Amino acid sequence: MKQRSRNLILCGFMGAGKTTLGRQLAANFRLRFFDLDEEIERREKTKIQAIFHRFGEGYFRELEHRYCKELSECENVVVAVGGGTFGNEANVLLFAKAFDIIFLDVDFETCYFRINGDTNRPLVMSHTKEQLKELFERRRKVYLKVSNIVL
Repeated sequence: MKQRSRNLILCGFMGAGKTTLGRQLAANFRLRFFDLDEEIERREKTKIQAIFHRFGEGYFRELEHRYCKELSECENVVVAVGGGTFGNEANVLLFAKAFDIIFLDVDFETCYFRINGDTNRPLVMSHTKEQLKELFERRRKVYLKVSNIVL
């Protein structure tokens, strides 16, 4: 009898701790770890903020979807997705069948404290605190809808 693979997705707002927790989970359970944003940067050989600046958010979201397709076919992995990844329902569908989707439900003020002034986050640099709070609220509804585990 083949053992079911263990696949975990960590979602949540920017600064929720997806990468930090993902690395720990992967090490503890002897799984491979992928940070979607880091994977995009490594494979595209450029920073995400450069992709946003040069090609726009739409192009970045297309790249993100392409790499989601690839990662959704992996087994025994922990994947930390970007804060906006599940804004595309097609990405949710890719992972929903074989992955447990874990939402890190961290409050806005904590996330904002962690991300404020981070020049590596294009949305942080182009939005006010109030705009980020609105984005947080919209995305939180999506995370709650798509996740099967909330921490």
